Amino acid sequence: MTTIGTRIREERMAAAISQSDFAKSLNISQSTLSKWENGTNEPAFSDVVRISDELNISLSRLAGIDEPTVNESKPITNDYLITAVLWLVSILLSPFGIVFDLIAIVYSFKKNLPAFVKTIGILILPFLINHLMSALNLYLQIWFQQ
Repeated sequence: MTTIGTRIREERMAAAISQSDFAKSLNISQSTLSKWENGTNEPAFSDVVRISDELNISLSRLAGIDEPTVNESKPITNDYLITAVLWLVSILLSPFGIVFDLIAIVYSFKKNLPAFVKTIGILILPFLINHLMSALNLYLQIWFQQ
């Protein structure tokens, strides 16, 4: 585990600033800065704020806390676009399939068609609903690229 002093030294050196110049810019002695960087003493919070300002880095970075990264989404490829279009068409057509299936079920009951026709219609309905939910789920996953 790196200390704040170690991170101060690393960031100062990455900025190509000498210890004496950095101490002068903070209005502290070089020995104070050296003690911070060596871990003998720790800077007060107000000093840490000044250090982060002087080095132009965030307090989180100086404290060694991982900062949340910007959403590094993958580029949308043709495969994603084709899949998204196919699932969108599927989503748009599924409700019509369910409506037509419901119409067929109602029609088969009204016309008193054979039982196997009614059973097939009733059995197909959950599959169509499941298809709609699956299509919606996949479309949302593609949309948000999870």
